[in-house]
Amino acid sequence: MVFRRSLQAASWLALAVVVGAPTAYLFDGMPLDVVQAWMLGGTVVWFLATPFWMGRPAGTA
Repeated sequence: MVFRRSLQAASWLALAVVVGAPTAYLFDGMPLDVVQAWMLGGTVVWFLATPFWMGRPAGTA
């Protein structure tokens, strides 16, 4: 159960990074190259973490 919650937290955090980085760029908070790096990292983390918990019953991950 702890492993599943950790994966869920990681995927939600990665999703927040993928949404938050371009929002920061929109309001001139970050340069484009930094935004691209954050989005790439968030995407990789999301794709690594999410398949292990999404679509599975609560007791199996």
